[in-house]
Amino acid sequence: MDQKESMTVEFKSEAKNPISDHELLDEVVGMANALGGVIYLGKEDDGTPTGASKLHQDIDGLRAMVVNKTIPSVFVDPQLKMEEGKVVVAIQVPIASQVVATTQGKVVQRRMKANGTPEVVPFFPWEFSSRRSFLSEFDPSSMVIFPLGLSDFDRPSLESLKEEMSRGSTSDKTLLGLNDEEFLLSLGLLQQDHEKTSMTLAGLLLLGKEKDLAKFAPGSMFVYQILRYGAVQKNEEIRENIVMAFKRFGAFVDSFNLEEEMLVNMRRVGVPTFDPEGLREAFANAVAHRDYARLGAVRVILDEAGLTIASPGSLIHGLQTSNLLAAEPRGRNPLLSLALKRTGYCEKTGRGVDKIFYGQARFGKAWPDYSGSDDGNVVVFFPKSEMDVPFARKMMELKEPLPLFSVLILSWIRRNGIGVKEELAAALGIGAERLEGYLIPLHARGLIEPLDLKGPWAIANSFLSEAGTKEVPLDKLLEKTAYIAKRNNGIITNSILQSELGLEPSKSYYLLKKLCNQGKLKRIQSGKYAKYEWIHD
Repeated sequence: MDQKESMTVEFKSEAKNPISDHELLDEVVGMANALGGVIYLGKEDDGTPTGASKLHQDIDGLRAMVVNKTIPSVFVDPQLKMEEGKVVVAIQVPIASQVVATTQGKVVQRRMKANGTPEVVPFFPWEFSSRRSFLSEFDPSSMVIFPLGLSDFDRPSLESLKEEMSRGSTSDKTLLGLNDEEFLLSLGLLQQDHEKTSMTLAGLLLLGKEKDLAKFAPGSMFVYQILRYGAVQKNEEIRENIVMAFKRFGAFVDSFNLEEEMLVNMRRVGVPTFDPEGLREAFANAVAHRDYARLGAVRVILDEAGLTIASPGSLIHGLQTSNLLAAEPRGRNPLLSLALKRTGYCEKTGRGVDKIFYGQARFGKAWPDYSGSDDGNVVVFFPKSEMDVPFARKMMELKEPLPLFSVLILSWIRRNGIGVKEELAAALGIGAERLEGYLIPLHARGLIEPLDLKGPWAIANSFLSEAGTKEVPLDKLLEKTAYIAKRNNGIITNSILQSELGLEPSKSYYLLKKLCNQGKLKRIQSGKYAKYEWIHD
């Protein structure tokens, strides 16, 4: 069972008295209006089971009460479970496709507090549209702004957009032969109702004037910052449409994105600090998928560690930081996203996240990081990392290009020394069978090789001979491990190896296992603090 409360887990004690219907309904409605989850009756806040009340062990009556006292009805699935000899009721709460309330008209939602614990708070009407867009059941960008029409588009921005499209390689050039009204109607930036044409929110965001953005889309703000040792060196806050924002973002990136040169096939190639296509795609995602019902700005921040792009709103339902690479594309503002694709501002297939990762991985640099995202902001961080020149050169010299996941696998193994299947699958957000579908072709091409019959995988010697050996050779690591063990009176642990040799946990574990298999080490203590004894002369 779950051992800690979270966004999708709630513990309720019934050691003294059954919780009231009112309190239980608040938890059910709040969870249904968030991500769904499980409510455990009969567990303390620390997860200790103390037993559910006899009243709520009647799971049929419990289910009926919830169904009858929620609108629309929430069909929970309560189950009796035994834990440490105590009966616990686990109530499965589905995620609601509509906003749910109690029959008394109370509407609440579940969220995380600053200290990392969950709470139930009021769910206000102005938040409903955000909820529907989160579930991909409503497109806020298609809303019509009736006071605004054709004459309210920003003319310089419209001309700039068409000029960009004429130069771009991915834009829909057929649109350029249309007059302004036909152009805007085709993109959904204008909508026609009988004889009247009105601007959509997508049109306002993409090509609107500043005064109209302030009035009808107050969240359309952008902030550009440069930080040095905690001090703000540059802080520019501006309200503008997306076309102008892309120009400003491009100029901001060009001011610091310096190139490093390397020689590939007797030709000099410039490699910038951050991949420009990946940065542009991340910025496009920020403006296309942000929650415009929330106040706040798209923030672009450069500091010593790297570049951060943050936008208001959580990831769309079904997307998590762990499955971004593998999940099917989906968006919060479909009409705006489609307009950005057709005008060439973002990736046409909706797989923009592929570009974001590919541009860093193919040069052996650290991957973009989404771990700073929460239910209030989507945050992607591009770490400043040195290019692995031999690896990057080898990747560029390959005659047949590799798919994204193959590049990521090579990059992961190169940076970590070895690729344990479970760790690779977790890093990519894919299952073991799909991972195998990438490992086998890489092995067939001589790019990776297994270290034993069951793995893990390492960069092939033929690849290393050309790409340069970045890691200490395995035989040398084995020699060092033997030396460390003998120095410690014949005793060695995983943590000692990691500290002494600077290894990742997976690689130190692999070395210990290999030495045990060779009969050079014997495990004398199991568990988290396992110890090994050196038994080889």
